[in-house]
This record gives sequence, C-alpha cells and structure tokens, in this order.
Amino acid sequence: WADPLAHLLRAGVAIQRGRAAGARTALEIAVSGLDSAQMRLWAAAARYQVAHLIGDADRCAAQELLLRAQGVVAPARMVAALVPGFA
Repeated sequence: WADPLAHLLRAGVAIQRGRAAGARTALEIAVSGLDSAQMRLWAAAARYQVAHLIGDADRCAAQELLLRAQGVVAPARMVAALVPGFA
C-alpha cells in the first residue's frame, strides 16, 4: 500500500511543477494500487482528482457520491487531505 501513496505524493509534486500529464499518470498508477490494496476511500479521492484534472464534472460527481457513501461529509476537503498538492 505504500507504493500507491507514494504515487499520490508524486502526483501532487508534478501538478505543483506544472506537469499535469505527469500528475495524471501518477494518479492513475496510484488508483490501480489503491484498488488492489482495497483502499476504497483513497482510490475514490485519487479518481476525483483525475476527474477534476481533466475537467470531467460527471466523474467528479460520481466520485463525490462514492465518498459520501463511505461517510465523508465534505468530499472536497477529504480529497485535499488524502491527495495533497492540487488546491
């Protein structure tokens, strides 16, 4: 589970450096690993950031629903905490 979390951090660094494509790649790698580790909350947060990054409002909304279904009251704040660097 450590590798996917490292990819989330890499994504945050990439976006801060203006490398949106690198951030997206790192997020997608993270999602795969988070899914394998059954880290659903983290995976939903990473998917939300991918959707936000590419401007897909429908996918953002779908991930927000998944986060709320897991008990998250403020999805955007949770995403910012779990997948830092994108605010």
